This record gives sequence, C-alpha cells and structure tokens, in this order.
Amino acid sequence: MKDIKTIILGLGACTVLFSCSDFDEVNTSPITATIEYVKPQFALNNAIAQAKMDPGVSERIVVYNWGSAARVIGEMSFLNVGRYTDDYTSSYYYPCISNSIKNATLAINTAEQQVASGTATVHEKKFFPNVKQFARIWRAYLISEFTDNFGPYAIDGFLGENPEFDSEKDVYAFILKELKEASEAIDTSVEAEGDEGSCDTFGQGFNPNKWQKLANSLRMRYAMRLSVVDPVTAEKEFREASEGLNVIKAQDEIFAVPENNGWDNLTGVFTRSFDDQVLSSTVANLLTNLGDVKVADMYPRLASNVKYANYLGIYPKIRKQSQWQSQLQ
Repeated sequence: MKDIKTIILGLGACTVLFSCSDFDEVNTSPITATIEYVKPQFALNNAIAQAKMDPGVSERIVVYNWGSAARVIGEMSFLNVGRYTDDYTSSYYYPCISNSIKNATLAINTAEQQVASGTATVHEKKFFPNVKQFARIWRAYLISEFTDNFGPYAIDGFLGENPEFDSEKDVYAFILKELKEASEAIDTSVEAEGDEGSCDTFGQGFNPNKWQKLANSLRMRYAMRLSVVDPVTAEKEFREASEGLNVIKAQDEIFAVPENNGWDNLTGVFTRSFDDQVLSSTVANLLTNLGDVKVADMYPRLASNVKYANYLGIYPKIRKQSQWQSQLQ
C-alpha cells in the first residue's frame, strides 16, 4: 500500500508541474498560424506578385485585350477587328486585381495588429509601420489601375462589409491623400533585417528611401492625370510631390518585378511556347518606317519588295476563260 501512495503522489506532482505550462499546448492547433507568425510583408509580397498576372490571366488580358487594342499583336485579335468581348476582363483581370488589393489591405491591417498585439520584436515595432506605408503606396497604385479600367471603386472595400462605390473624382482624391500620408510616415532610418527584405518582390529589399520616392513619383503621375479635369488640384499636388525632387530619377530606383519562365504569378507574359503573338502590320510599319528611314535604304536586297503607300495588291483583269486558263498554266 505504501508503494501505491508513492505513485499517486508522484502523478500529482506531475500535474502541478505541467498543468499550467506545456500541458496546455494540447489545445493549440499545430496547423494554425497565430498572430506572431503572420507577418505583414508576406501579404504585401503576395499583393505585388499577383498584380503581375500569371500566364492564364496575362495571356487573355495582355495579349488578347491590351495587345489587340494597341494593335501590337496580330494574332487572336479582338478589339481591333470588332469582335471584342468583356468576358476575359471580368472573369480574369477583375478577380486578379481585386485579390491584389485585398492582400495589400491585409498587409496594412496585419502591420497594425502586430504592433498592437505586443508580439512584435523591438525591431518589428519599427519595421512593421514602414511595411504598412509600403502597402498603402502599393494599394494606391492598384486602386488607380482598378478605377482606370472599371470606373467607380469602393474606397471602403475589403473590410468585410458590402461597401458603396465612390466616384472617380473621390477615388483619385483618396489615392493622392494616401500617397502623401504614406510618404510622410515612412521612417527612412529603419532598414529591413534578416530575411525581411526578401519579401520585397521588387528586389528593393524594402529600402525606405526608394519606397518614399515611389510614393512621390506616383503622386506626380496621378496629379498629371487631373490636369484637364481639375488643373488647380493637379498643379498643387504635383508641386508638393516634386518638392526637393525626392523622386525616382535613376535606373536602379525603378520598381520592376522579375520574370520567371514557369507557371507562377511572376512568369513572363511572352513565355508561352504555344502563343505565337504574331507582329501586327501596324507595328511592322512603325518599325520599318520610324524616323523616315526607308526600308530599301536599310536593306537594299528588299528594294524590289517595297510597295507604294496604300498598296492593296494586284487585281488581274481577266475577261475570258482562255486568259484565266493560260495564267493557270
């Protein structure tokens, strides 16, 4: 009986030792990421990559729609031959850019939650507010793309409720305000540490100075778009954004994403082996006649093939069956 009591006492000691520490971990799901594991730069990285458009989206939007409208590509023409349909835009591009905006908004909210939760490290408490501003800048760009393509946009969208759509005027006012506030809120003394910078799809390593320049440059760009409809606001915004010329001025400051050769979000538009993307006659004419340089001067061997402007081919005037047969022979 003495031995049994000892065993019971031993088990009781184990209960006291583990009931409030490791034992409670049984209630934590091993496949659920809690707040300390959710980083705002992850969502921003996804928002940037999604906007690049994967091969399925880019082929239908860039090649079939935009390339056709610009008369750059002659294959699979839509708008330029009068058989345009909006199906590809609504089924592919709309969800693509909407998801990008949703992830940019998620990055903004996550940055705020991380700092407020108390789970962020000392460095993250300084870095995450910058990520929030980067996400605001990127979202402003995405919203401009949305409203330029589809018109009115819901400024209060992606917050879990069914929003009202705002006019293009209000949307552009919101965009300019976001860019101004984000640029001013960036702490240029805070750099990314460790692998944090690898989440910057643009390859800038979340350099705060470069992101600030992007915000100011975009603000100038959107101000110019208002130069006809609202010249007073356009001039005011442009002057403020360009003050001190803290804008993109060098090649290495340009924001561009890498292009892969696979089937992910960063796969290049012109990588599909089954997509010929035939050069259109419009672009061919521009390329061969640009700057008043004649084809025959550049390539004498092609002189005999050069036809006069508006040449439509030869129409043989055959009136008799015998003439037709003789030409066939």
